[in-house]
Amino acid sequence: MITTTEHEVLDRVHECFRRVGLTYPYLSGLIAKLNVQLDRRVETMGIFASGRLVVNPDFAQSLSANDLMFVLIHELYHLMLRTHDRAVGSDPLDFNIAHDYIINDLLREELQVTQIPAGGLDKEGRG
Repeated sequence: MITTTEHEVLDRVHECFRRVGLTYPYLSGLIAKLNVQLDRRVETMGIFASGRLVVNPDFAQSLSANDLMFVLIHELYHLMLRTHDRAVGSDPLDFNIAHDYIINDLLREELQVTQIPAGGLDKEGRG
């Protein structure tokens, strides 16, 4: 059973995705395919190639609106860049980390942030 707080987190995530779709329409198709699920077993967030996005509600609730938007767009970029497909034959964790650096660097420019939120991976000397 979903608690009131968890319902509020889901509403906040969906509202953020609505805003992302309006601001970055090229992500709208991916957003429409997402299946958002709350899961405290994950530390932050994670996305599967299928479009299932797992969100730790405590983590999501701790973020400012701008930081939540950054993290959600970051997860969408994993789908856009086909991280899951490209990792075949590589160490999945190493490949994900490499893509985290790439995605965060792209988003730093696109979203015009000076610091990667939520302790996200950052190239040394960039922050």
